[in-house]
Amino acid sequence: MEQSNELRSSVQKVQQFHQEVLKNKEEEINEYKKQAESKDKALNTVNENNLALIEKNALLENDKSELSSQLAKLNSDILVNNDNYTRLSKLLSKARKSKSEFIKLSQVNGWFINETIKRQLPKVIYIDNDFRVAQNASIFVEMLNASNDDAWVTGCHELMIHGFSKCWSFDMADSYFSEIIKPNLQNFSADHLRDLSTVMRANGQIRDRNRAEADMKLVTAALSSKVA
Repeated sequence: MEQSNELRSSVQKVQQFHQEVLKNKEEEINEYKKQAESKDKALNTVNENNLALIEKNALLENDKSELSSQLAKLNSDILVNNDNYTRLSKLLSKARKSKSEFIKLSQVNGWFINETIKRQLPKVIYIDNDFRVAQNASIFVEMLNASNDDAWVTGCHELMIHGFSKCWSFDMADSYFSEIIKPNLQNFSADHLRDLSTVMRANGQIRDRNRAEADMKLVTAALSSKVA
């Protein structure tokens, strides 16, 4: 009995020891679980942050690409504007030069030219987009009425033919011939009529019109009457 009691006491002690060991192990396992969960949460947070950074980087790349396209377009626009500015500067310079030279020439030769002709003649000499056939037809009338001098009349006729050579549309060529060339056709010299024929064949906006053949017949008939 005494041995039995001692054995039972020993077993109980062993059981208590095992229970304490199991309890400690469970506590360690729970602690490991907590640490693992904490690490998982931290890893999830890192992954979420990485995904957010990747999305943000993609957006920034798109913005960069769009800005690059806009910059390229702006640079192209700048080049076009610079070209237009250069071209317009040359046109303006040429027009101013023509006006200045004409005014000097008129003053040197003492021609009687009213102020209207002085203001409008640069447009006749240098035809621009603002050219109006009817207005210039009236200017030519005033010019021809200003003097009967042969050199003056010849110069007026040459200006008419030069202006006709610069026509840039069928409608403009039709109006120019009807209002400026045709009324003065019989007064042109034979040389001027030959120049006019050359101009009418060289400029496609004059040559390819529906009225081109009929107008050329008028010029040919006027030339025939001069050389007959």
